[in-house]
Amino acid sequence: MRLIIGGFAQGKTTYAKRNYGNEDIFDDFHLWFRSRLNEGGEPEEEISRMIDEHPGLVLISDEIGNGVVPVSAEDREYRERLGRCLNSIAERADSVERVFCGLGQKLK
Repeated sequence: MRLIIGGFAQGKTTYAKRNYGNEDIFDDFHLWFRSRLNEGGEPEEEISRMIDEHPGLVLISDEIGNGVVPVSAEDREYRERLGRCLNSIAERADSVERVFCGLGQKLK
């Protein structure tokens, strides 16, 4: 499993497709995560199972927060849980890359 992170509109999807093809790409993970929280789901458990079932997954997520503390409690919970989940995913990942201006930087 590979994790690709970066800021909004930094070329993460194009980078992933160029380097890993179109198969097993899970784009906009951060939006899915928020949606599952809003629906009362347990996205941390769900993504863990998905990774187990799809070890070749390329997961793409925006970086959220970067030191900005959201005003609403819901947004703070989202930021905290997504950040912790991405930390856990990064530990499990075979590789972690950050994309900035369409250029990938290998972190792991």
